[in-house]
Amino acid sequence: MDDLVEAKDLAERFGVKIATIHTWRRRGLIPCIRPTQGTIRFRLEDVVRALSRPAKREAQGVPST
Repeated sequence: MDDLVEAKDLAERFGVKIATIHTWRRRGLIPCIRPTQGTIRFRLEDVVRALSRPAKREAQGVPST
């Protein structure tokens, strides 16, 4: 599972707060993986793909990748 990253890693990559990453997750804008109870990870490739959809990105105020 080396390709999984934490919310803080995504926040740094996209220049947003960690809370924003979790908001995007809760709204279904980005996919997540829960390897154990209480643990949330993200596959970077899947997140980038999800955020590259222009209509979703604009509707949620997501910065360009």
